[in-house]
Amino acid sequence: GETGDIDDITWWRAFDDVDEAHRELIEGVERWGFNRARIDNWIKIAGNAGNEKVQRTVSMGYGPAGLVSEVTATSRIGREVHQSRIYIKPKNYAPERLERVRAVGIG
Repeated sequence: GETGDIDDITWWRAFDDVDEAHRELIEGVERWGFNRARIDNWIKIAGNAGNEKVQRTVSMGYGPAGLVSEVTATSRIGREVHQSRIYIKPKNYAPERLERVRAVGIG
């Protein structure tokens, strides 16, 4: 069916505890199909940022619920914000795109 003009559903979550933020990302490996190597890389980048603000698309995933999702994280001074998306448009579910998302965590 047609999804109209909606491309994705987006929400944000702020964390005062960076360890909690990172646990949520790690849990996303099973829940959302995120790529563990990309999660580990983000944790390293955020840990080395000091007082600098860093932002990255951490991973895309194709999880057990059959949804393509993505998480972008921003870290600064021990605080982290995650922007999460679930993609709706059929083009995001093309077999070749799903294969890339599963293989490398980015589409």
